[in-house]
Amino acid sequence: MKYCIRCKVIIENKAEHCPLCHKKVIKKGKPPEWDFPYQKNIKNNPNKYIIRVLAFLYIALIGLNIVLNLAFSYKKIWAPFSIIILLYIYLIVKTAIISYRNIGTIVVLNVYMLSLVGFILDLILGYSGWSIDYLMPILILAGIISLIVLIFIKPFSFENYFIYMLTITFFGIIQLVFLLTGLVNYKVISVITVFVSLLTVIGMFVFGDKKAINEFVKRFHY
Repeated sequence: MKYCIRCKVIIENKAEHCPLCHKKVIKKGKPPEWDFPYQKNIKNNPNKYIIRVLAFLYIALIGLNIVLNLAFSYKKIWAPFSIIILLYIYLIVKTAIISYRNIGTIVVLNVYMLSLVGFILDLILGYSGWSIDYLMPILILAGIISLIVLIFIKPFSFENYFIYMLTITFFGIIQLVFLLTGLVNYKVISVITVFVSLLTVIGMFVFGDKKAINEFVKRFHY
C-alpha cells in the first residue's frame, strides 16, 4: 500500500509520487493517523513588514519636516512641498513592493504621479509652466522608452505591455491639445513627444499585427 502523508490519499497503482502534490509517497505500512488535518507551516509575508516600516518612516519624516520648518524657517512654508514629494516616493515604493512582477504598472504610475505632483507644485509656486513645458513630455518619453526596452528584455508576451504602452502614448498625444491651445511655451519637447507617441502607436499595430488588433478589441470591446 502506498500513501501520501501530505494529501492523505491512498495510491493503489505503482506510482512513486503522489498525483496531487507530486511528492514521494510512503511505500509500505498502514497510513498514519492524525487527530487533526495536516497543515503546512505558513510563513509570514516579509512585504507586509517592509510596508509598515515605510509607513512609519513616512510619518516620522512628515513630523521632522514640520518641526524643521517651524524651528528654523517659519517665515517660509516649504514643508508641504517636501511632504508631497515624500508621499509620492512612499506610494511608488509601496507599489513596487506589492506588484514587483508587474513592472508596466510601476512605469505608468511613475509617469502619471510625477506629472501630477509636478503640476501641483507648479501651481503652488505661482505657475510658470515648467510642468507642462518640460516635466510632462520628458516623463512621457522616458515611460515610452522604458516600456519598449522592457518588451525586448522581459520574458512577457506583447499583450502584457499593450495596455501600458497605449496608456502612456495616449497621454503623449494629449500634449498635442496643449500645443494647439497655446498652453505650451517651449514647444520642441512637446512636438517630439507627440511624434514619438503617434509613431509608437503605429508601430504597435504594424509590428504587433493581429496581436495588437485582438488585444485592442478585447480591452475596449470594440
